[in-house]
Amino acid sequence: MCKIEKINRAYLAYNPNHIGCIREYYLFCVELFKKSFSNLDSSINVIFGEYNVNFPNHNRILKIDIQWEHTLVKPDGRDSAEAIIGKIPVKDSSNFYLVRINNYNYLKTLNLIIEYSIPNITNLRECGIFNDYLNKTIYLAPFIYDIDFGSKERSGGIITLFFDCNQPRRKIFLNRIQGLGVPLTNERDCFDKIKLKQLFKNTKILVNIHQTDHHHTFEELRILPVLLCGVIIISEDVPLKESIPYSKFIIWSSYENILDTVRSVYASYDHYYNKIFNNPDLLDILIKMKKNNIDNVDTAVHKLLCANESGDYSGDQKLNINE
Repeated sequence: MCKIEKINRAYLAYNPNHIGCIREYYLFCVELFKKSFSNLDSSINVIFGEYNVNFPNHNRILKIDIQWEHTLVKPDGRDSAEAIIGKIPVKDSSNFYLVRINNYNYLKTLNLIIEYSIPNITNLRECGIFNDYLNKTIYLAPFIYDIDFGSKERSGGIITLFFDCNQPRRKIFLNRIQGLGVPLTNERDCFDKIKLKQLFKNTKILVNIHQTDHHHTFEELRILPVLLCGVIIISEDVPLKESIPYSKFIIWSSYENILDTVRSVYASYDHYYNKIFNNPDLLDILIKMKKNNIDNVDTAVHKLLCANESGDYSGDQKLNINE
């Protein structure tokens, strides 16, 4: 199942056929760590993911994995029975978002946790009780593709990427937009990186809607790779969007108004494309984010190797690279 690669004196174990829905992000992260290990010389074994691996040596073993679920969940949300009340207010409500860490007992055993979402991290930080967890967490933005906005001349129309399009709020949206005569297609079964890129390079607009009324972390694993390909993003509003570096280049809408927003943006596509992708600020932000990914991994690897030499895996190394 796992492939073991020797990089200098380090051994890295990972599964090329990892979980389909996050496989490309997982492999993207693996490649960042490979490059970082290639610049170092330390005897270490690293397992990427929840796998059992027999290494051909007796080096210490470090474990890395991805936290890829929503942490910003409204009270009574699915799978949130053990979540605690946080400090991020729910809009137009007296309630606060819960802090939900799916599979927490497993994640806290890791030496390094990779997080795809700054809002997720902010939610944990603000509640004030997950410092040990955050001290071994790094943020890696999902740059599945290179930055290539391409051309606004595209024959494709509007897409959604709803794997489960029978979720009530998504089903209602799809049914209603069909009645407006807007050319929208839901692409649900493709996880192949190359095929998806071909789709995105020929798509004008992607519409993002939360699966449920309760889970509100911005779906960056889906959104950022699409934005990198020059697709206009119309997204349902999210909490903590001000912490998303490229937030001002997303077209935000309430669920109630999103049909009108889609219709308006589609009718003025050239205007919105030029406003977003011809703005040099977007490119500057994305280049900086990409560099931060490399820096975050290099710093994390250095501290992991320091911990390896001292035998300390308690989290006291305080990686804390989360923005």
